[in-house]
Amino acid sequence: MNGQKRIVELPANLYPLLEEWLSQWREIFNPIHSYVFTQLNGKPLTDNSLYHYFRKRVYRLTGKAFTPHMVRDSIVTHFKLSGASDQVLAALAELMAHSLEMQCKIYDRRTPQQKVAPALEALQSLPTGTLLPPPPLTVKPP
Repeated sequence: MNGQKRIVELPANLYPLLEEWLSQWREIFNPIHSYVFTQLNGKPLTDNSLYHYFRKRVYRLTGKAFTPHMVRDSIVTHFKLSGASDQVLAALAELMAHSLEMQCKIYDRRTPQQKVAPALEALQSLPTGTLLPPPPLTVKPP
């Protein structure tokens, strides 16, 4: 993102939940820092600790391995399978701090058949008609 800071506004329905977390629940963990989120042991929540926490909880709930990175895969693949516009995909790439090329290269998990399906459907929808007969074949003498 060329060193630019990204500011993403949270949906309004999250603010009451954050306020409740800060006023009622955060202190239960006896945090030893001033960050909003904390580990169970009171230390700051790091990207690595969040990764492991997420992975363990999803596995406990579903019995399947799933990581935060796979959330990105799932979102991009869902939008591509849903026929999202180029504008939406570009905005999603920007939100994820990636280019469209990087989005396709890293996060698009469609099968090869799924990737070519729109082109095949478009080709099948072309009008068919009667083709002109080929011109007569003539052989030039040597």
